[in-house]
Amino acid sequence: MYQALPFTRNGTGNVGMTICSLASRMGAFGDDRNVDNVKSEKSIMKHTKNSEIIRKQVLNDRRTGREIWKITPDGAGYLADYMYKINFTPDEKYLDLQSNRGGGWQTYRYTLASGELVQLTDSPVDPDATAPGKAALRCANINPVTYELFYIQGTAIHAVHLESLEDRVIVNCRDMAGFRKLNGSLHFSHDGRFLVVAYDTVQEKVGILRVDCRSGAAETVYVRPENSMQHLQYVHSGYDLLSFSAAPDYQQEWDAPPQKRARTYLLDLTVGEEKPLLVMPPPCTATHEYWGPTGDRIYYHKKTRPTWTPTWLCVLDRHTMQEREIFRTDEFKLGHSFVDKDETFIVTDVQNPNDNPLIKVDIATGKPEILCWPDSTLTDSKLGHVHPSISPQGSYVLYTTDKSGESQVYLVPLKA
Repeated sequence: MYQALPFTRNGTGNVGMTICSLASRMGAFGDDRNVDNVKSEKSIMKHTKNSEIIRKQVLNDRRTGREIWKITPDGAGYLADYMYKINFTPDEKYLDLQSNRGGGWQTYRYTLASGELVQLTDSPVDPDATAPGKAALRCANINPVTYELFYIQGTAIHAVHLESLEDRVIVNCRDMAGFRKLNGSLHFSHDGRFLVVAYDTVQEKVGILRVDCRSGAAETVYVRPENSMQHLQYVHSGYDLLSFSAAPDYQQEWDAPPQKRARTYLLDLTVGEEKPLLVMPPPCTATHEYWGPTGDRIYYHKKTRPTWTPTWLCVLDRHTMQEREIFRTDEFKLGHSFVDKDETFIVTDVQNPNDNPLIKVDIATGKPEILCWPDSTLTDSKLGHVHPSISPQGSYVLYTTDKSGESQVYLVPLKA
């Protein structure tokens, strides 16, 4: 099942764990050559869950008067995925939601035109989840090319086709040497060919698994000596450039070297080396970074410590390492944001409890526009956070708020 090879370099430059020699022998996307797999089980099932039509409520925001749509019903909790995940299909026909309407948190397909809601997953409750939405939020992402929703269930990565509802096991990691558990979000390359995901090893380190989204061929491409990695993302410009942030966060150790203080690291898989990318000058720290569609620029929030404000929306060109401050506010504690496909505007939430606007910011001018007031409580890091994202064609802003007492999902239409 495995062909073990020496892992060339890890974060310290030393010889580390062995890896499975898989992706090094992959062909072009869709190549059907015989490749060893990490317990790939190509079983396929078709979901036959009953669907339900959810009638959206067309509302007007209480302070801006802008039209907003409440697309989920009362009586259960609903969540939109984390902002840098892909929540919509490219044609904006479907989006995925998380809900506990059936008891445990599961992923659902929502049809924008009809309001049809179909359950896609039937995953057991994660016993390690420390918050009600943790397991669901970390495990689902829509592939931008294959029209499938990828998700984690136990030791396996599944993909369910959003039209046919056929569910296939992409890869099962249970017999992979050194594997303990999958531990992180699934993130796709720019063309949807590969995904990467972090996993915990039995040696209490963190590995990065790269998986071919069609063949299921997989390999460990990097191992970090410390059990400390979060926000793993592809840089959208190839297959060998990733970024991640470390945990715990050492940014406020002001005298520490950049290699330790960095919020975000750039990982070049061709040489197996990580380098500090986002290192803020005291007394500032960076948070909630994500890449623009081309992979040339990384966007992030810069906060003043310990007051939080003033706070900025910033962008860094990874080629020139030049930072630009797009928008500054002394009033609002900017929290999470996302950029549109053309990198013309950003939508950001605010982390002032119970009194928080959703702000659209023009990237060229820095001019802000308050779209609406979600007024979420922020008491729970998943259920109470707004986490806005933008649909692929820029038609909608998607967000969550628990202002009604339970988390609900809303859309802000941006086009007439």
